[in-house]
Amino acid sequence: MANLTEMLTNSQVGYSHESDAASSVDALSITYCDDTATTKSPVQPESAQTSKLLWIRFILLFAYFDCFLGMIFYRFLSVGNHSHIKLSFSNVKDPQTVNQIFSNPPRGYTPLVSALQSIFQLPATRRGYDKKVLVFIATDGAPTDDYGNINVQDLEHVMNVVRQIETTHVMFLICTDDSTCVDYLNEWKNTMANVDVTDDYRTERDKAQRKYGLNAPFSIGDYIVKALVGAIDPNLKAI
Repeated sequence: MANLTEMLTNSQVGYSHESDAASSVDALSITYCDDTATTKSPVQPESAQTSKLLWIRFILLFAYFDCFLGMIFYRFLSVGNHSHIKLSFSNVKDPQTVNQIFSNPPRGYTPLVSALQSIFQLPATRRGYDKKVLVFIATDGAPTDDYGNINVQDLEHVMNVVRQIETTHVMFLICTDDSTCVDYLNEWKNTMANVDVTDDYRTERDKAQRKYGLNAPFSIGDYIVKALVGAIDPNLKAI
């Protein structure tokens, strides 16, 4: 499996060769998966067997081979109405581990605010840690509390105040067609430092071609590179 530097070198997108994203090889990756039932919604109506959750798995399989200093994966499983079990996997390198992580289907609510508060209090994400941290958040909609109440403002506070903005980079991986969710996250992409958003491949390809022209190439490899390091590299974030 090629490492991230090789992926950038082989990328077909014309602007990737100007990218500073190779510096992310010195970053720690932390992935958080929002465990709600709609995370497994189809990417396109005509492709019922393909889900956005599978796209996230696809990205993760590439991410867990020689791209970063280390890997930490969190998944919060909903149990009952308001209780949660945190699954933590460190130094993930084997695709079978990714399959294990997703062995239970998404269900219920996930308290994204409290989950990120925990992640942003890890030693690696606190002031004084000497490496960049990339936090991938796979989410299917607006954040909710334990009772299903939307708390976007609380999440915004966590992103702007609790997060160490200078060193903690965040990529939101969109797993929904809910325009409300996409709208507020894309607003954050434009207003928050070191934050990016990646939707499904077709959406990102269309955005790239609107920006760089209809003939601009945008392969699956380019999509993966954008998803992995867009939160670090300003050229990729600009797509």
